[in-house]
Amino acid sequence: KDFGMATEEIRADLPILMNLLNDFLLQKNREGINCAILIDDAQNLSIESLELIRMISNLEADREKLVQIILVGQPELLEKINCHELRQLKSRVAIRQNPVPLEKTEIGKYIQFKLNRAGDSGKITLLPKTLHRLYRLTAGNPRKINILMDRALHYAFDESTSVITPRHIKQADREMALDTPSWKNSVFNSSSVIFLLILIIVGMAAGSVLFLRSSAKNQPVGIEKTEVTPPSVETTPPAPDSLPAAPEAEKSDMKTHISGSVAGFLSAYGIEAFSPRFQEALDRKNLTAVQAEIFDRTGLRLIRLSALPDSIGKKFDILSRIDRDSQKTEYLLFWKPSLTITKFYSGYKGEEISELQRILYRAGLYDYNIDGIVGQIIMKSVKDFQIQNHLQATGFPDPETVFLLANTDMQ
Repeated sequence: KDFGMATEEIRADLPILMNLLNDFLLQKNREGINCAILIDDAQNLSIESLELIRMISNLEADREKLVQIILVGQPELLEKINCHELRQLKSRVAIRQNPVPLEKTEIGKYIQFKLNRAGDSGKITLLPKTLHRLYRLTAGNPRKINILMDRALHYAFDESTSVITPRHIKQADREMALDTPSWKNSVFNSSSVIFLLILIIVGMAAGSVLFLRSSAKNQPVGIEKTEVTPPSVETTPPAPDSLPAAPEAEKSDMKTHISGSVAGFLSAYGIEAFSPRFQEALDRKNLTAVQAEIFDRTGLRLIRLSALPDSIGKKFDILSRIDRDSQKTEYLLFWKPSLTITKFYSGYKGEEISELQRILYRAGLYDYNIDGIVGQIIMKSVKDFQIQNHLQATGFPDPETVFLLANTDMQ
């Protein structure tokens, strides 16, 4: 119905409804229209409903998914998807995004944005000390900010004042203890993706959903301008339930400063538990050990590129860094490889070579027998592709080469 499809006269027969939806999506695909299904409060869905979502995610044409499915919900959603009954759905999750805590300087803008959307015209004012106390009590967690602000607004209303003071925040903290869900249905509880767990089921482009913070140039109305210096607070995002904890003996020095870009990058792939070790490895310019451990424990392989095609930048979360010595930019990302090649010498035969030949054929780089045998022709095809894509021209299909072959849009 949300797609505008007439379903009133169709009996509630699942196969018929699925065929109807498939025909609709195929038509939109032929018209070049991307379709998406966004489900809010997805943690409330039953196992049966989530299984139906998996069935819908199977709809495709010419190996291209017909619909993107975005599930938005509280952390309980992740717990539900981790259950055994939904293991197939879990394997379809392309991107898992956790919200990043707000910086101290961002809290005022965030609150003003919420107030403005609720119809406030600058009448409500937050003192600088109020923002400081909010940050101290919440460490920038939007959900906790929402709870405290909801109660603080009630207290200010009771006192017939439009100025939110530290006392209001303290009173809200004392009453709510940051764990009572009575703030539901308030202005500060809109089901915004800003403070919810985001899960994206594989779609047509498996594209990233990014939380873009507003960077207003002017000081928000109703908040007194002040210079604030965030205290040195070091946090490590919690590891997802499905990721085993790192052995104590292997944990990095907790004093390692984790940059926001690294934390957000790893969180996008659900591997934030590796943040300290990954940051330390970056600082030491030696990622060999940590990337091997991540691959062994999650199946995610680190890809390092010296050039970034536009199509790749649109599909994957990217961490870019500049080497201080060479001043060259390197682009990092993770993916679960569908093809891994460890043996590649003249005369070697294997099914993985047949798959590589098919990929090269579709890319227009190989027009010979699909026999699964390594020969001079396929070696040259691989090397030509590497040269075209600014890769090290070794002729061996290393992980970066296989990744670009599998993900670069070919003409």
